[in-house]
Amino acid sequence: MEDLRKLPENSDRITAYGCPEEYEGIDALGDFFEAICEDENFKLLNDDFANSFFQLYSIDFQSKHEGICTFYENFYGSNKKDDVLRACKWLDRNGFTTMAKVVSEGYEGVSKQKIASSWIDSNAAEIYNAYRKIMFEFEACYLEGK
Repeated sequence: MEDLRKLPENSDRITAYGCPEEYEGIDALGDFFEAICEDENFKLLNDDFANSFFQLYSIDFQSKHEGICTFYENFYGSNKKDDVLRACKWLDRNGFTTMAKVVSEGYEGVSKQKIASSWIDSNAAEIYNAYRKIMFEFEACYLEGK
């Protein structure tokens, strides 16, 4: 969380693929993702904050790295449709309505997946804002006072 505070509040250049050069050595998003993944049984994904971050980070990364179809096909076994849709509900409830809609509609077919991929590429700042909201709310619920 300390590293997250070193990053700007708004950015369209901080993604699941990392930070721009001026923030070299800071990988707050990746570190948070790794903390979630340390739980080999993904028990943390029962928590809405962790699940929402995990699913968002996964689609962000996979759409750029392998192609978005790997996310929707649940290629790695960690992006179950029910978990993704639960993350979309959290995103919708927290003001990220378009993001939730675009991600959930990807299950309707390849053409909707292409729209989702394009939207992700064009809306890095909104995705980054969602990451920050999730992380700070997670901190407020679980880490403050510890």
